Amino acid sequence: MDRYIFDRKLRLLLLDAIERIEVAIRSSLSNSIALEHGSHWYLNGGIFQEEFNHDSFISELRRQIGHNGNNQNHIRRRTKSIKHYYDNYNNPDMPPSWVVFEEVSFGLISRLFEGLYKSETVHIRADYKISHDVFSSWLHSISYIRNLCAHHSRLWNKTLVTKPKIAKYYADKFNGNSKIYSVIVVIQIILEKISPDNTLLARLKDLLAKYPETPIAEMGFPENWVDS
Repeated sequence: MDRYIFDRKLRLLLLDAIERIEVAIRSSLSNSIALEHGSHWYLNGGIFQEEFNHDSFISELRRQIGHNGNNQNHIRRRTKSIKHYYDNYNNPDMPPSWVVFEEVSFGLISRLFEGLYKSETVHIRADYKISHDVFSSWLHSISYIRNLCAHHSRLWNKTLVTKPKIAKYYADKFNGNSKIYSVIVVIQIILEKISPDNTLLARLKDLLAKYPETPIAEMGFPENWVDS
């Protein structure tokens, strides 16, 4: 029972941290690229890599925001801000990025980031000193953990399906990348940039102290993780 309660509290702790990252990434993507390419930049297939299926991406984005006005299921899906746009504007036929990115899933956001040309994401990842591919893997892994938390899946000893790549700049902070510890490292690295006063590590230490029987090695924690 203690193990179950610990896992539940760990999920809640990580969801709180991930929420901050989601908001920051959505805003950073929308605002910075809009300054360069305009309010509807996500419709411009020319700023995405050739192998990225832009048509498929737009189709899924339209489904998520309820774009198709002739489909009642789509109309019911519209949030207040999306409905306001369609009630008042018809050109362009989709809302600007800062409206759209508030409503679509973080999984779709991470997919969009990966598909952009690397030159388009330099300003977003510059503070982290990592490559486009590494940061893309970090966003995918965070989205994966977010979904596990939202569906009440076990975290503490889970072997990750979607793993964050280990950046050379932060290699000493990782202890492999197949367990939840690796994503906690990623989350903390990002939080230190977007929310320097965050309390994730302090709260994590408190949680582990309350459940000392939790085998942290099975979560990927090294023995000296507090100093990492």
